[in-house]
Amino acid sequence: MEKELKRMQLFYVGALIDALKQYDNNNILEKVTLEKEALQKISAKGQLSYLQIKSIKELYDTFSNTFACAYWTLSEDDNQITSKTSTCLLCSLAKKQGIKMPCKIYCINPFKALAKELGYTLKVKETLWNTNQCVFEHKKIITK
Repeated sequence: MEKELKRMQLFYVGALIDALKQYDNNNILEKVTLEKEALQKISAKGQLSYLQIKSIKELYDTFSNTFACAYWTLSEDDNQITSKTSTCLLCSLAKKQGIKMPCKIYCINPFKALAKELGYTLKVKETLWNTNQCVFEHKKIITK
């Protein structure tokens, strides 16, 4: 069963890479990224409910365990939650194939929409595309 899950996860990453390549080759990557971002904002609440995610920690744990693309570690202080990873299969394969950065369309925008629905902002400090790790900072949204 474990082998089958890993195979499905690899097929999924391959499908994302192929889609990214097609969007770029057809000069629609930016348009699709914006459309997906808008849809992610609309569907975030339902996704969190369906996946039974109620916290930032559960969000990163669920995505790490489900997709096995990046394994995130979280640290927390009084003001923020910081999530970090030094591995991302999607980013690695995109670089090897010489295609565009997948981070925004497949990671940053979805996490940003889901985090906002959980009551947090997401600020990208680093990505594996440019450095040796991804670092996202989350701060609680204060409503007045």
